Formats: sequence, structure tokens, C-alpha cells
Amino acid sequence: MKDKKIEEVLLKGTDEAVELKDMVWKNIENRLNLEERKVIPIKRRSFLKYGIVAAVLVIILLANTRYGSAAADKIRKLFVPNKTIEQNLEGTGEKTKVDLEISPMKYIIYLDKEMYKMDNIDGKDVITPKNVAQNLPEVSMTIEQVLD
Repeated sequence: MKDKKIEEVLLKGTDEAVELKDMVWKNIENRLNLEERKVIPIKRRSFLKYGIVAAVLVIILLANTRYGSAAADKIRKLFVPNKTIEQNLEGTGEKTKVDLEISPMKYIIYLDKEMYKMDNIDGKDVITPKNVAQNLPEVSMTIEQVLD
């Protein structure tokens, strides 16, 4: 009689172990499926990065050719010579009139001519403020083209 009870207990115990084993394998499969789903968007993002880099390179290459320069000239004609923009200075919205400046280095920039001046010094465009305060350091922005 004791042998039969021991045998029944052992069989019931192994039944539970089989169920636990099945549950563990299902959990492992679910985790693997979740990890596979997470990997797919990463591949898409990297593809998007490569696509953006390729587009930028094509634009740069086209801009350095005769046809690219002609296309860039047509795009430059789309910009208005002057406009009014709204910008936030120290948390306050302020309207500013800006004028289009076209550089010999083949770029365009809008410049507030009341506040700043642009000079070409040694083949570099230097933008400096017109009004310089005595107690502040000198401030300027230099734009240059470096040939490889």
C-alpha cells in the first residue's frame, strides 16, 4: 500500500514538473519573440540614417557640378530679398527686418543690417555687430570655405 502511494505521489510530482517545464519553454519563446520584434526597428533606423547620409552626399556632389550650380542658382532666386522675422530674445518676441546676402562662396544668409555688418576679409566672410559696447569682448562670426 505504501508503495502505491509513493508511486502516485511521484507521478503527480512529475506531472507538475512537466507543466512547469512547458510553462518555462513558453516564457522563453515569448521573450525571444519580443526581442526579435525590438531588433526590427533598429535595422529600420540605421537604414534611415544611411539614406539621409546618401541624400546629403548627392546634394553636395550635385552642388559642385555645373548642373548643380545652375540648380542652386534657381533655388537662390526663390528667396525674397528682404523679410520680417519674429525671434525670441531673452524670452520676448521681437520682429526684425532681415536682408538677403549672397556670398561669393555660394551660400546665402539673411542678415539684420541694422545690427550687423558683413565684410569679406582674405576670402572669408566676417559678420560683426555694428554697435560695440566698451565693456564687452569682441564678437564675430567667420564663414570660410576650405578646399581639400
